[in-house]
Amino acid sequence: MTASPEFPIRKTVIEPGAEAPQFVLPAVATDGSRFDFDLAAEAAAVKRLILVFYQDDGMPVCTSELKAFAQEHETLTGAGMAVA
Repeated sequence: MTASPEFPIRKTVIEPGAEAPQFVLPAVATDGSRFDFDLAAEAAAVKRLILVFYQDDGMPVCTSELKAFAQEHETLTGAGMAVA
């Protein structure tokens, strides 16, 4: 990945619980439709927000981890957390 003014590469790690930098990224909804995910808008609408990132659909570990996380979606949303 190369840096650009729009998407600069971070050289520091964002620690758990720290405030995330604001960003807008292209995303795909569960119904397959595409939209722009706006972190500021999502965070303003909920009290707790969990952001889930993974590297690649074709990577067996990434795919299995995402499936395992998806199995906990109802538990997380039931506890008042939004998952994006």
